[in-house]
Amino acid sequence: ARAIRALRAAAAQQGINIGITDAYRPLADQIRLKRQKGRLAATPGRSNHGWGLAFDLSDAGRSLTRGSRAFQWLAANAPRFGIFGPLASPFEMWHWEYRGGGSNTPPTQQVPPAGPR
Repeated sequence: ARAIRALRAAAAQQGINIGITDAYRPLADQIRLKRQKGRLAATPGRSNHGWGLAFDLSDAGRSLTRGSRAFQWLAANAPRFGIFGPLASPFEMWHWEYRGGGSNTPPTQQVPPAGPR
């Protein structure tokens, strides 16, 4: 949570509004999404959304696109906050994950090993 807050604040200082459309997903939501989205959703219980490590981000409420200013800012700056993406397969432009190791956030507790998405 500290890393994503710091990332959003840094982006806002440059006039970029990084929104969060989804973050933590309880198991019941993971199951529902798997039924709805099939292969586009992670296996319930293995989603990094369930660990609170994945975020679906937006560009001021609009979908991120490779050419958007927000996506370009994230690609250039998010790793400094320990946030990486898009990592999913199939490719999801909006899906970013906290992996740790960023230089702009305070130390955090041990992060569980990342599973698929």
